[in-house]
Amino acid sequence: MIVTTNTDGQPKYQPTSTNMVHVVDSIISGYGMRGMRALAQEPVQNSKDAKMSATAKVEYRLHQRTLSNGAISHMLTVTDTGTSGLGGAILSADEINERGGVLDAGEDWAAFEGQGYTKANQDALGSRGQGKAAFLYHSEAKGVLSSSQSHRRMVMLYDTLLPDGEYRLGVRYANPLDTVRQPPYMGEKARSRVSSERFSIDNDLEYPLRLSPLTEVGTRVIVPYLSGEAIDSFSNGELARWLEMCWWRAIQVRELEITVVDADGASCHIGVPKWWRSEFWKGSKDALSEKEYLREDVELSSDSSLKIKRIVLTQDDDIEEHKHLFDRSKPEYDGIQIMRGLQWIETFDVRAIVPEEYRAGFRGFVEFERDLDRTLRSIKYESPQHDSFNPRMGLVRNVRGEVERKVKEFCELRGWISDDATTIDPSELEREIAKSALSVLVNPPAGKPPGPGEEPGGTLWDLSLQVDYPNKGTTRVDWGQVLSNLYIRCGTEPKRNHGSVTLKVLSVAPNGEQTAIASKRVDMLEDGTASSDFGDLSILKGGAKEQHMVCPEAGKYSLCAVVSDAGSDLKRASRAVYVQEDPPEPPAVNPITLSVEASNLRDPERIRINDGEILRIAASVTNRDDVDAALSLDAAIVASELPGNLVAGIDAPESLQLAADKQFSVSGIERHGERAVPKPVLHKRVRLLTDLPTQPVDGAYLVAAPGTHNLRIDLYDKDRQRIASVGRRIYFEVDPPGKAGRIPFDIQKEESVDESVEASALWRLESPIHQDEPYRLVYSSRHHIYEIAERADSTARRRSVGTKAVMREIIADAYLDWMHEAHRENDDSRYDTILKRPDQMNNPRWVRLEDQVERFRAKSDQEYVETESLAELRRQVVANLVRIFEEAEEADA
Repeated sequence: MIVTTNTDGQPKYQPTSTNMVHVVDSIISGYGMRGMRALAQEPVQNSKDAKMSATAKVEYRLHQRTLSNGAISHMLTVTDTGTSGLGGAILSADEINERGGVLDAGEDWAAFEGQGYTKANQDALGSRGQGKAAFLYHSEAKGVLSSSQSHRRMVMLYDTLLPDGEYRLGVRYANPLDTVRQPPYMGEKARSRVSSERFSIDNDLEYPLRLSPLTEVGTRVIVPYLSGEAIDSFSNGELARWLEMCWWRAIQVRELEITVVDADGASCHIGVPKWWRSEFWKGSKDALSEKEYLREDVELSSDSSLKIKRIVLTQDDDIEEHKHLFDRSKPEYDGIQIMRGLQWIETFDVRAIVPEEYRAGFRGFVEFERDLDRTLRSIKYESPQHDSFNPRMGLVRNVRGEVERKVKEFCELRGWISDDATTIDPSELEREIAKSALSVLVNPPAGKPPGPGEEPGGTLWDLSLQVDYPNKGTTRVDWGQVLSNLYIRCGTEPKRNHGSVTLKVLSVAPNGEQTAIASKRVDMLEDGTASSDFGDLSILKGGAKEQHMVCPEAGKYSLCAVVSDAGSDLKRASRAVYVQEDPPEPPAVNPITLSVEASNLRDPERIRINDGEILRIAASVTNRDDVDAALSLDAAIVASELPGNLVAGIDAPESLQLAADKQFSVSGIERHGERAVPKPVLHKRVRLLTDLPTQPVDGAYLVAAPGTHNLRIDLYDKDRQRIASVGRRIYFEVDPPGKAGRIPFDIQKEESVDESVEASALWRLESPIHQDEPYRLVYSSRHHIYEIAERADSTARRRSVGTKAVMREIIADAYLDWMHEAHRENDDSRYDTILKRPDQMNNPRWVRLEDQVERFRAKSDQEYVETESLAELRRQVVANLVRIFEEAEEADA
């Protein structure tokens, strides 16, 4: 912000490029209950945070003023006492930026005037202008020349008396560009401006403030030209009702006193809802009536050290049905109020649990022990608007789950509901949505059919990318450093020793966007390989010259090599490049994993293998540790039944040994952050026959009866201790069970929430008892999220809008669990269903998904995992998968 002065030495200001009106509208639109809740919530929260005495006092007062043109205007003041005031250094926006946007504790004046700052050693909540927006949103500045103004304007003033006697008056004016008077009025000049009959804001904005200067330490915010909505909220009681709903608990424990005074001087003290005034939870539990319910020190399943302090419920037919202040679909008092810091954040919807005839008189609230309360305050869990928690985060789901169980228990104790759960078939639409989403993941295109003279299954390509990093032992690269000696080599199986291919170098940004760096056309050699040197590569923050890798922001990038022929990309290899940041350490658990593929060579999409067709078996081992590993492997196909005309062990083997104690080593990663490359350790092709062959068979074969047979591969360490064991069912001349084919879930719907469901589970994934059975993905039709989806269906122009959204998210979330369940046993075969997708190697969204999945897997393998950071990675994967489902449907439409 550029600050200059008038000829009389008075400060003036030039606007920044920020359209503050637009910023304010955007911030308020983020509130689920919009502007009036923001006005009741944010000023009081600021006062409570600045509390210096036992009780902070906050007064909302409406003033009426007559403007110079004779128009009647209203002004709002919100004044607090018993607080610290707005102290600390007076900093300009440029000075805040020079400090990296970080303010020290106690720099409250700079915080109130700043935008987009954070405070050192404090959570980021409050740093995004919520409080300022709550005031500015309700200002509709209209001056004597307002007819010449075609855009909306907003004004707020703020004065403060500090403990040392210093007095300040600041001004913020959105015209619509953001301006702040710098420096503020100080001392007697500030006092005279506050009491002024004609306070000049702009050429046509002069307002008769006529206020007395503050006499007690504290802060006052002044909003001239108050909006009609805010004015009406004084007369109709809406503001008082919002204040009670947000702050009744803090008022009850005497941390706050809040008063609303109208333009006539009539005052209203904000109190406590009548159903909570008795504080029945403070007495003996034995004294609770049947209408009252209390559970204290409720442990969370995810972390027993974090506890819900109390869950309090009541139901009384004498309680009148709640009259909503905003939208009836958004519960306010009519549910379980979740309190954090003695403040109402959100209300848990009980309509899916409490029978309709008891809902009107049902109330509840939840508050947390100190550690959980502090944890949930983080921006990871609580929205910047302080009006909701992130339902995707595991900790939030656990809290909601405990609340849901206690509500259900209360209802069961009253005899309102039964705990019997009934499983029903999903609707045809729901099953189709689930199948469509899963098919995107598990049924990738098999590629072009083999051409004349080509082997069934086509050519197998191998590709490697070598590069020297500038820093020893790490993949970190800073701007200006060089990746040197880039070398790409490709090979084929069977050998292709004719023609040429294109080798390309790409960079992939953290968002999945790919940028071409260099490419060469290279001839295939007699040994079936092709290779080329690509020299050195400079890492730059900006620029677009050849042999540069442009990385405008810090983060994880990838350097990729691609081999292509006839316009089609055939294989990709990549190396991690962490720009301006350190990569993670190697995993502490599951550092060595096994991945197994067993597929029909000619038609990989078809699980069934018919007589004479070839089963392709491939196994690879990945070592994510930084030390080499000596390993061994056993592999065999066991025929569960032989043809009736054969005798086991005489004319045909009852099993086929593919490998027995096959020993090998897998190198560890050379640098921290390096993506471990899977090492192929087994590649076999076995022809399956129903009878003994009458002609010589090329390669291995197995004679077996039609039915289900078993492939088993075991991986051992150097001491022959089993690391992983992977089994596959082979369906020979028979179809796999179920109608889903490769889809791993049998989708089922449950009419009520089962007690065995983990916290707040909209769905659960049940492992099969027998190997032939699919997993059961069970979701609840009584869950509040599902009911919201049904309501969206009923109001949308196109039906199934809500159902599609919730089913896609269930499938994405469950699919990630399904993959990770095997990973816990060192089996990464399921992860490979989406990580090895040659058909998507040029799709930025899939490239980004691959990186997100890698990060989630790596984080889960750390010895000490932060639940919130793992949940955030999970949310990213799920959100990307949902968008992939949507794009696939859009492409098919």
